[in-house]
Amino acid sequence: MRTLAVLPLLFLGCTIHLGSDVCAHHPQRGEFRAPSETLRCRLAPHGLLDVETRNGSVEVRGGEGDEVVVETTLRVRAGSDDEARELARRVRVQVNETSEGARVALVVPEDLRDQIQASAGLRIAAPARARVNVRTSNAAVTTRHLRGPSEVRTSNGRVEAEGIRGAFTVDTSNGAVDLREVDGPVSVETSNGAVDVRESGFPLGVVTSNGAVTIRGLAGEIDACSSNGAITCVLPERSAFTLQAETSNARVTCDFGERHEGRRTRALNASFRGGGPRVRLSTSNGDIHVRKE
Repeated sequence: MRTLAVLPLLFLGCTIHLGSDVCAHHPQRGEFRAPSETLRCRLAPHGLLDVETRNGSVEVRGGEGDEVVVETTLRVRAGSDDEARELARRVRVQVNETSEGARVALVVPEDLRDQIQASAGLRIAAPARARVNVRTSNAAVTTRHLRGPSEVRTSNGRVEAEGIRGAFTVDTSNGAVDLREVDGPVSVETSNGAVDVRESGFPLGVVTSNGAVTIRGLAGEIDACSSNGAITCVLPERSAFTLQAETSNARVTCDFGERHEGRRTRALNASFRGGGPRVRLSTSNGDIHVRKE
């Protein structure tokens, strides 16, 4: 493995330019900030882009070419300004070529992990057909215009995706998930966060707790399960599908089929327009609504 770029924390600065996390305020006491810097490396069109950071937002967008371009925003907190500045010299972002593709990571020496809080926000442009794997914590993740399979794992952060042309997997906690135009199999698992899926690929699987689920469109099987959250499924008026909907301590309502319109029940199993892709909706302590567009 060859390290192509290393960015030590050697600069003073206070302005961050990072997507929705734009910060223009001065550093807090005991905080060291570095100005945005740009790192680059090569990545084959179908190679793996592996991204790992902490406490920092990640944005990945697909483009042309065979280069990964990483814009970094780095921050270190310690007991005092001088301590943060000194210890930051040992913290860095690395961009490496690997046998599978490229890796972008925040590197904090093990002996510093209990002394400082380090974070790196990343804005990344990569070949659109790359396979993308993102891991972070306490931060949001956004992916756009990728044409390969993508996997996102975070905690306490929102996940957004738009214009994806491949399988998409999300695993988060305490964060909402918002997916638009994901053309491929979709798997979402979250807790304490709402899920909103629009015009996205199927099969679609959603598991959440303490969060509402909203799904718009029908192109294949849907399987959505929630606890303590309502589920709303909005389908084209002339959709052909097989519905399996069940809730406890709440009600199921369906706009399809004359004998089901306006009816409220705790479970509904029915086929519409001769049946079709299975739509399975299950929740507890939340209503289920199947509506026409």
